[in-house]
Amino acid sequence: MQTHQKDFFLINVAFLCHISGEMHQLFKKMSHRMNKMTLTLLASLAIAPSLPAASWYAQPIIVHEWGVNTYDWSGKAQQMPVFPDFIYTDQKPGIPTSNKNIVKQLPPDSGIRFKPLLYFYPLGIAPIKVGVEVRFAFGYANAWYPQVDIYRTAAQVKEAKPPVVRDKSSPTLIGVHPLPPAPNDERFELVWNELSLTPGSIAPQEAKMKDDLPALHWIHDARNVDAATVSNGTGGEAEKFVFYEGINTEGPKICIIPEGNAYSVVNTGNHTIYDVTCIFRSGGVRYSTHIDELPPMPQQVLDSGKGAAVIPAMNLPALLSMKVDALSASEQQKSDQEMVAREMSALVDDLTKGGALLPQNVMMRDPADAQPATTMHTLYQKEAEGLAKIWRKDFFEQEGFTIIYRESPAYLDLAMPLNLYTDMYHYILLNRCGLVCNNHIPLAKLGEIHNACQRLLWFEKSEPKDIQLCKENLLLSKSYWNYFKKLGHDPKKIDSLSRTLSEETRDPK
Repeated sequence: MQTHQKDFFLINVAFLCHISGEMHQLFKKMSHRMNKMTLTLLASLAIAPSLPAASWYAQPIIVHEWGVNTYDWSGKAQQMPVFPDFIYTDQKPGIPTSNKNIVKQLPPDSGIRFKPLLYFYPLGIAPIKVGVEVRFAFGYANAWYPQVDIYRTAAQVKEAKPPVVRDKSSPTLIGVHPLPPAPNDERFELVWNELSLTPGSIAPQEAKMKDDLPALHWIHDARNVDAATVSNGTGGEAEKFVFYEGINTEGPKICIIPEGNAYSVVNTGNHTIYDVTCIFRSGGVRYSTHIDELPPMPQQVLDSGKGAAVIPAMNLPALLSMKVDALSASEQQKSDQEMVAREMSALVDDLTKGGALLPQNVMMRDPADAQPATTMHTLYQKEAEGLAKIWRKDFFEQEGFTIIYRESPAYLDLAMPLNLYTDMYHYILLNRCGLVCNNHIPLAKLGEIHNACQRLLWFEKSEPKDIQLCKENLLLSKSYWNYFKKLGHDPKKIDSLSRTLSEETRDPK
């Protein structure tokens, strides 16, 4: 089965969401430069120092999410990752926790402070409550931690309808015209109604972090951040992050077009992809190149009526024809180490570059309102270094041809909807960083498979050998179907061919 998952990590999808440690980090200069499972870590949210209560402004919670989707283009069956026993999965979902408090149903800011009281706390000491909802639009959740309050199967989510929008037109003076409770959105698979954030590695007395991990497990690297500790109340579980992983069947958004002995990489999606890196390792040959962004190719190029259309592309040389002078074993090892170190450093620079989301004067906050659309990807240095360390082997040490790119935050919001809630005294600033790793792209087969896809598309009678070749190289053939569809070829026939050739996937329970 060829799938992709997010490390939000870790959504291996693991997406890693970390909450920032100190507010001054907002003003840091950031302008320098699985098929394996991806992890998703919603890394812990960092607690910002509080301003005086008299200001009446809600205070920001910085949230960072990172994840990696991986695809093996060789056509081999994907090996599912092995998780620690305490991780919950769709096969072992466990018993949901019994938190009865729902953050998004807390009272909104009415603009009036009833019974004003003045308390003093050391900055960042008091726990902050947040709620989290996650959905995989093109797949289903298959692992998470800590335990959720609600887990819905893919079948349940498929039948769910959007919730009725609350009427906010009436005055909302507390105790006079309270808003009705925020409705549950049954389209979300994983729901944490109430998580507690505490500074640093301090967990509530009733919650504990798991310590029964192998010495070199990736979770140790994922914990090496300045994030708050997050715990799930009655569940008794604490971590430096919220972890969620999902299976995504949509596939990568790139296509490699053979151009004689050379190649062009094009973006067949609808969103720009960023920080595109190509790495080729074969025998003694070591080649890498990078572009900052690759816009999507225009839709229906053949029908543009403008003559020859220009398609944005990343052009590559004749990689399979490259020759190098033979190196000794020690020289080759040194060359490899230097290349990996160079690429890891460049990756960290890419992930930490960009601006910062500045705090705003936010008032009249309703906890039922999730964060706005995501526009930023930037991670903190420790987060980026942890991601690079965890994914070093997959990104930089695989033989053959590898393409790595970063998805746009807008696409992540579409593919993996994420709602974050908190009380009226705080608001969410979210960055989302999703990488896609494409391993073992069979360069020697590109021309053959490209031509087979063309014949299946153009001729009425399909040759069995063409069908078999495309089935054995499903990711490649799907990438060409996406390319031909963007060019303006018959979408109905392409969709029919794609469905016919698609391998069987696991039916989510």
